[in-house]
Amino acid sequence: MTPRDLVQMLLTVPEEQGRQLLQTSLPVFSDVARDRLVYQIKKEADRCWNTNAKLSFTLSGYLLLLGKLASNRYYHAL
Repeated sequence: MTPRDLVQMLLTVPEEQGRQLLQTSLPVFSDVARDRLVYQIKKEADRCWNTNAKLSFTLSGYLLLLGKLASNRYYHAL
């Protein structure tokens, strides 16, 4: 699964399932793929801010989760 595939899945699944997907997928991604995932989630959260604020907040929560799981302050700051 690519970061883009995972982001597309995150847009369609319930939040709890999305969190589980991230927790299981993150360890298999390389550092570069992890960065791409974070940037794509951020881009999607920004894109839907005006049209679907709830989804934007959910995606923001995923960024916080990724920051915690990866122990990466930059991800958390996004």
